[in-house]
Amino acid sequence: MKKSTGYFKTFSLTLSVGLAMSASLPAIASIKDTSVSIGSPNRSEIVLGQRRSRIGFKVRGIRPSVSREGGISRGSSCGSEGQAVEVTALLPKTNEAELSKKAEIEVESTVAARPTFLIHVPQTSAKNAEFMMRKKISDQEEEIVYEQVVALPETPGIVSISLPADKAGLEVDQLYNWTFQVVCNSTDRTKDLTVEGAVKRIELDSSLANQLQNAEPRDRSAIYAEKGIWTDAVSTLADLRKANPNDPQLEQDWDDLLKSVGLDRVAQATLVGSVNGVN
Repeated sequence: MKKSTGYFKTFSLTLSVGLAMSASLPAIASIKDTSVSIGSPNRSEIVLGQRRSRIGFKVRGIRPSVSREGGISRGSSCGSEGQAVEVTALLPKTNEAELSKKAEIEVESTVAARPTFLIHVPQTSAKNAEFMMRKKISDQEEEIVYEQVVALPETPGIVSISLPADKAGLEVDQLYNWTFQVVCNSTDRTKDLTVEGAVKRIELDSSLANQLQNAEPRDRSAIYAEKGIWTDAVSTLADLRKANPNDPQLEQDWDDLLKSVGLDRVAQATLVGSVNGVN
């Protein structure tokens, strides 16, 4: 398997929390044609305590066996002395108990050629991170299709990253692996804080396309969630929240969606703006 050599390519990276149909979701052979009734009080509702949420994501019994949290770094390399630094990919939590019982693993899926991934980066002394997308050729081989070093924002929070428009999009039914590595020590990359995911692009069927086209923007995230399309759900909702930071319903939807997949710890984190590639 090919690995990054550590040199940094110069390129302006597109980071966005966009309305685009970007996603990574549990892989399925096809999207089920389960209709969603816009405006229905029961749509996508889950019980949270004594209140019903209008949006939530049902985590399947098994998730990819990849790192959702980028370990812990203590000391001066990424945080102040004695302070733990942890990076988190905004993906449904892995069900380790189920992973131990099943041989098969699901991968994330997307209906977008250039999916968007969300990562929570806390306060850290690290200045840069590296994003890499790799195309799976065989069980033993992968091809790097994109890599870029980006400057981390001074403000801690949730950043988003996607393939730039001038790069080839993901091929349908092709498996890709991606990693996001916070560079704590440029001379010792073993100290990187790394999160990763696996993604496969699937066809957007006409039923789902029509539902999305006819829905109000604030309802599209719930439609994606209803279909099991996690990253489209979370990135679409994140974009709406950034555009409408004082909307209490969007804030509640965001909180409910993240908590429904075990991301309680980052539900209140700031949605950070655009981050540029390193020259």
